[in-house]
Amino acid sequence: MGQELSADPLLSSSEVEVSIALPSICLMEAISAFDWKRIERNRLKDELDRQLRQLLRSTDIPKLIPISSDVVDHGVRLVREAELDRDDALILASILAHSQNSASINKAFLTGNIKDFEKDSVKALLADAGIKQFRSTHNALGWALAQH
Repeated sequence: MGQELSADPLLSSSEVEVSIALPSICLMEAISAFDWKRIERNRLKDELDRQLRQLLRSTDIPKLIPISSDVVDHGVRLVREAELDRDDALILASILAHSQNSASINKAFLTGNIKDFEKDSVKALLADAGIKQFRSTHNALGWALAQH
């Protein structure tokens, strides 16, 4: 019934008649707590709205590569074959699948994760798929501009 949980049995007991007197000023604490929770919820809502707007803006530029059961299966194999962790293997499997569906265009992969994606086995898979790999935005942009 309040902040003191051990008081609940006393206050809800039918064997003991308890009369509670509460200074009305104590209600201010509950009102203040409600106000703070409302403010926090509004801040969270504003932040979620901001993040959603940012996401919607950013999805106008890149194409999102869908994930399928084939991509997941390939990712599982890449964990073993290319010695990648699950997330990196799914990224690579997605890129390779997208490359197969986009055979007629020049393709590039920009990543700062050189530890995993510059392994010889990964570089070979990307090269076989016709994907040029870059670790620098500057170099990727130069390559992209040279393609047109």
